[in-house]
Amino acid sequence: MSSSQASQTQDTAEAHTAFTASLRAVGSNLDANLVGRAANLHENSAALSKQEGDLKKQTQNLSKQNEQLQKLADQGREGLKAVGDLQNWAELIERDLLIVEETLRLAEEEDKKSGRGSGGVRELVEEMVLTPRVRGTLIVNFVFPPFRLPQRVG
Repeated sequence: MSSSQASQTQDTAEAHTAFTASLRAVGSNLDANLVGRAANLHENSAALSKQEGDLKKQTQNLSKQNEQLQKLADQGREGLKAVGDLQNWAELIERDLLIVEETLRLAEEEDKKSGRGSGGVRELVEEMVLTPRVRGTLIVNFVFPPFRLPQRVG
């Protein structure tokens, strides 16, 4: 081996060593940056897992609250329906009473025209109210109204 070859081999070895050292330096710089990022990801992963658990708990609580609010809304709807039923029942009673009142008025007018006065109609009404069978029917019909559409009178 000549000195020029030895020199060239030594230069190649030095270049190889320098190149390898340069690559290691670049690699360790990149490695240090990646190690930092990986550590950051692991730390964030734990925080994200905790936030995920909190979010699941809050979602469950909201679901329970939603169910409670739905029950409350259903109860309110049923209450309004009951009020509507009561109002309809009261209107039926009022209509029935108006029919009875008009019937009594017409009967009293007929009694006056025929000269009998109003005693006949009053006696009939008193008899109806005082008769237990009729009184019981009236009470039952007012307390537990029949579920039917009222018939038009007249």
